[in-house]
Amino acid sequence: MTALIHAHKLHAGTDAAKLFFKELMENVETLTGIADRYGPRTLADVMYLQNAILDGSFIELFPDESAVLDIVDELPSAAIWRKFVQTVASATTTLRRDVPNEILEMLLFEGEPKGRSREDLEARYAGAAGIPYIARWLGVPESEF
Repeated sequence: MTALIHAHKLHAGTDAAKLFFKELMENVETLTGIADRYGPRTLADVMYLQNAILDGSFIELFPDESAVLDIVDELPSAAIWRKFVQTVASATTTLRRDVPNEILEMLLFEGEPKGRSREDLEARYAGAAGIPYIARWLGVPESEF
């Protein structure tokens, strides 16, 4: 995981963000044109993506709400820019079907489900980041997990 994060950061920063914007502007006529063609959500995601490239983070993409990857895939460095996009379940999809019941029990009801510890669940489901990520996605306040 550390190697993946390090490799991701190699393509981040000011120069990368400038390159992304240069490639973008060479591929589209105007930023307004992105909004006209794909909608304001996609334009916003393009701007968020440039910022993610600048600081080495990522954006969460809801594919049914934004066509940012359609734009990115047209750019010469698409493979690099895609690393800054994390596709998540559709906002119109009920995520709770995808979350294991024992995690839902722990998040939505107080206590540890069926005698399992939080550490056991974190180890079983995507490491320590798994439960907080799912909790945020479900709208559980950070103070509760």
